[in-house]
Formats: sequence, C-alpha cells, structure tokens
Amino acid sequence: MLTLDYYFTLISPFSFLGHDRLRTIVEPFDIRLNYKPLRLGQLFEQTGGLPPAKRHPSRQAWRFSELERWSKHLATPIVLRPRHFPANDAVANAIVGLLGQDDPRLAGKLAQAFHALVWQDEGDIADEAAVAQVLTRFELPASDWLERAQGEGAALLDSNTQEALERGVFGAPSYILGQELFWGQDRLDFLQEAVQRAVSNSLAHRVSQSNSAS
Repeated sequence: MLTLDYYFTLISPFSFLGHDRLRTIVEPFDIRLNYKPLRLGQLFEQTGGLPPAKRHPSRQAWRFSELERWSKHLATPIVLRPRHFPANDAVANAIVGLLGQDDPRLAGKLAQAFHALVWQDEGDIADEAAVAQVLTRFELPASDWLERAQGEGAALLDSNTQEALERGVFGAPSYILGQELFWGQDRLDFLQEAVQRAVSNSLAHRVSQSNSAS
C-alpha cells in the first residue's frame, strides 16, 4: 500500500484550508494517510522560521491577504484573527496523532473539527474542556484520550517533530509521498499529480508481477 505522510498542526490556518482537500485527493485510492502532528514552534526554531507575531509587518500583512484570498477561492469561511490565537494545540494534536495510528479516517474527521473550533468558531483549543466537547461529538471517551495525550501523545509529537526535521520539513502543512516533499496547501495540485502517478506506477508494477508469475 502506498503511504502519504502529512505533517501539520491544528493551529495552522493553512493546514486548515488544505485539510479537506487533502482527504479528497487520497480518498479514491488505496493510500494510507499518516497523520503526523508536530510541534511547529520547535520546527521553526530549528529551521529558521518565525511565528507570525515575530515576522516583519510586510510578511504579516501578506499572510492575512493570502488567507483571505484562499478562503474566498475555496469558499471556506475563516476568521483571520481568532480570539484564541496563538494557543497551545499540543493536546488536541496528540489525540489526532494517536487516533490516526489505528483509524486514519476518523482522525481526519476529528482534525477537521478541531480546525473548525479554532478558525471558524473561535474556540480555545488549549482548553481541555473545549477539546473534550469535540471528542464527545465523535463518541470518543474524553477523559481517556486526554490522559493518553499527556503521556504517549506528548512523546509522539516529539518523535514526529524530530522525524520531520530529519526529512527536510520546515513548515506546516507539509506532505511527503515517497521521497518527494510538498510544502503548503497551495501545492496540493502538484501533490495530486504525484499521487496519480504513484498509483499508476504501483498498478503497472503489480500487473507486471502478475504477468511474470503466470
């Protein structure tokens, strides 16, 4: 089975804008989508990035313009300056990452709900009560998942961040198919082309093996 590694963070508006489109790209194919939430602040520190508030004013202005453009282009409403931004999304990220190990499809739906909490509903993703409400909507035992997030979930975020650094990731969202890295939701068209090529090549390889064995 082909695999696609998805490095993201729930507090990233560009991860939010690309999230459903990524799922749509993968859905028709036999591809495992690996959800790999990471600690974006640590990634920035190691790769020379800056959080939005520390960027030059011209870069901050461009970010808002770009978000507004893509929001209109995708017909996806987004609050450009949500009340709770920045916020610590580590617990929610950890839960999505843990869930994704066993149920990527449900993890994708949960991640989208957390994105909407921040970027459409202006909720506080750092508030465990708000996180628990989202979990309850998906009939997931909130207390169990919150506890797991603090232990194995925290370790998973650390592991994903280190792995991302070793693979050349420097921002979110980033997607790795095979050895090819795509950064940014505005590169999803290129990722889609790469997915289609990979699926075609994989199918051709299986047919060739089948013919050789017969």
